[in-house]
Amino acid sequence: MISTSSAKSIQRITVQNACKIKIAYSSSVSYPLKLFSPGVNVNSGTPFAEDTSNSNDKVLEVVLNVPGNWNVAIPHGLTSATILTNYTLNIFTFSDNECTNFCSGKTNSRGLASGTTNVCQCNTNFIWNSVDSACIIDCASINKATSLAGGSTDSCDC
Repeated sequence: MISTSSAKSIQRITVQNACKIKIAYSSSVSYPLKLFSPGVNVNSGTPFAEDTSNSNDKVLEVVLNVPGNWNVAIPHGLTSATILTNYTLNIFTFSDNECTNFCSGKTNSRGLASGTTNVCQCNTNFIWNSVDSACIIDCASINKATSLAGGSTDSCDC
């Protein structure tokens, strides 16, 4: 989002878990790069991390210590329809699911198991399979079921 009223560009980063990220900025103009914690006002608050050096290439490598909506701000100082100089902003995580809830979108999951970051609580009659990182049906808990149906995670052979 580019805002001429606040003279800065804002990029929101939403995370569900604390996680480590890298923000890489590159431009022919050296604008400051600032990162704001969830709930901190990007116009008047103190940045969580920043690089205000004169370098045209900036990198912030930080641990986002709380879940929520983080904001990357690039104060460009433009308050009118002046053309903003092109810049590149890349945001990297250090693992596929570190910043999101590991269990989001997993079938038959009720969310993270208490005190874990990579084990899900499963619905009734399902158990966590750490090899497949999935909730699979617990055939042993179902009367007359003998084993998991071949290739299935939610059907048993009887």
